[in-house]
Amino acid sequence: MHIGGAMSRVSDEELLNWSGHVPDTVDVNGERWVVKPDGRRELLGYLLGAGMVNVAEVRLAPKSPGPRMGLVRLAENYTLEDLPVQDLDEAVASELAFSLWIRRRDTHGFNRAYIEGVPLFFDHGSAFEYAGLRQFLQSGPDNGYVPSWRVIRWEADPTTLEVRRHNDATCEAIHPVADRERFFERLGGWVDRLRDLSRRTIAEAVDGAGLGRARADEMIRFLVRSQGKLPAALRRTRRLLERA
Repeated sequence: MHIGGAMSRVSDEELLNWSGHVPDTVDVNGERWVVKPDGRRELLGYLLGAGMVNVAEVRLAPKSPGPRMGLVRLAENYTLEDLPVQDLDEAVASELAFSLWIRRRDTHGFNRAYIEGVPLFFDHGSAFEYAGLRQFLQSGPDNGYVPSWRVIRWEADPTTLEVRRHNDATCEAIHPVADRERFFERLGGWVDRLRDLSRRTIAEAVDGAGLGRARADEMIRFLVRSQGKLPAALRRTRRLLERA
């Protein structure tokens, strides 16, 4: 698919997804965007976090028969100044707190890229599905589950390929930080910030995703309930993250 402009360049290794395949991409006015099959879910994740956390931009593809595809803006199109959170520890804390809220368990390195050492995250395919904490926190066969999350001190600015190679070698969803204690302080602050989001703010984001009225109402209730459970989610997840 081609939508005007000249193709930008990025290495195939940086484009590899968790299964080792290069995803389909399209050109949008000279920028390369990744095609995702579930456009509305991806769009909802973006709309909930846009301007607040470092979540990659998502648009719906032009209308076509069947489900609407999503287009996810590649990290190569961003500069550090484009990110609302430009500090490493703060950015990791915001991503993980946001993931607890929307029940996004799949936080491994193939769902993240680094802009001058600061993470930008994407892929909400596993989000919005777990009403209960027990199910959300369960173990699984790969590093796409919460018990695989790890926060580790990183000496230099992390890069996309370094983190992904480390993830592959350890089968863990690692999150490099500069200072673990500072990260944990910020994590609690982000949980408080997300709990303070109004129902109206949540509803506006959900309505923008085009879910349909019945599904939208269900999603709003889900997100409000999840807000209320964030302190419990933080306590249980922090015990996992405090491991060496």
